[in-house]
Amino acid sequence: RLAHIEAGLRSFRRAMPEEINRVLTDHVSDVLYAPSAQAANLLAKEGIEPDKVVISGDVMFDVVKRFSSLARERSNVLERLGVETQSYQLLTLHRKENVDDPVLLRRVLEAVGTAVKTTVFLVHPRTAKMLAEFQIKVSSRIRLVEPVGYIDMLRLIEGCSLVLTDSGGLQKEAYFLGRPCITLREETEWTELVDSGANVLAGTDPTRITNALASIKNLGAIPEGIYGDGHASEKIAQDLLSRFQAGA
Repeated sequence: RLAHIEAGLRSFRRAMPEEINRVLTDHVSDVLYAPSAQAANLLAKEGIEPDKVVISGDVMFDVVKRFSSLARERSNVLERLGVETQSYQLLTLHRKENVDDPVLLRRVLEAVGTAVKTTVFLVHPRTAKMLAEFQIKVSSRIRLVEPVGYIDMLRLIEGCSLVLTDSGGLQKEAYFLGRPCITLREETEWTELVDSGANVLAGTDPTRITNALASIKNLGAIPEGIYGDGHASEKIAQDLLSRFQAGA
């Protein structure tokens, strides 16, 4: 038997290997745990039987809820970097289509460098390699920092004013910790965040990036609970036990 956690996600970009894997896994799974109602609706549209689908919430939310308080207590990453809460924005870039193209990489960083606030740029090893290979110089307002561990990352997200990223997971973590996000891609699997206003798709176009930086909204009015209540793992475990015990 196969259970798929985080089922029902689609970027609708078949050039991405993970998109093919998501579709295939959903359609061969015996039970599918959708992180949101929107993901469950998408599975229904693809003809997956309703009794196979459970809206569980998102297990990443469970983890953030559990460890964010620990990050506030134990992480000194803000002190190490010499930044104060809300005084900086946080940037990550790692996807091949963004960092392997010198023109795209340069124009993204030039747009980000126009922001009023300092940008803390956590530089992925692949990105660091390309910055050196393409000899790209960044604005003095962008601080290049080596990647950090999970606890420090949570503290950096919670401490920033906004997130810019091409990472799927970081889009959600920003929402969970109450920070708006600008996604440096043309699409996202987390369409609920775009619909709610928590996330703005800016791609790599400098004008769209600078417009997003100027207009991104505070998350005070953004609805909570899009991805459950922080108990997705328990719901999944209980559902699996009931299905196996019942011999389903």
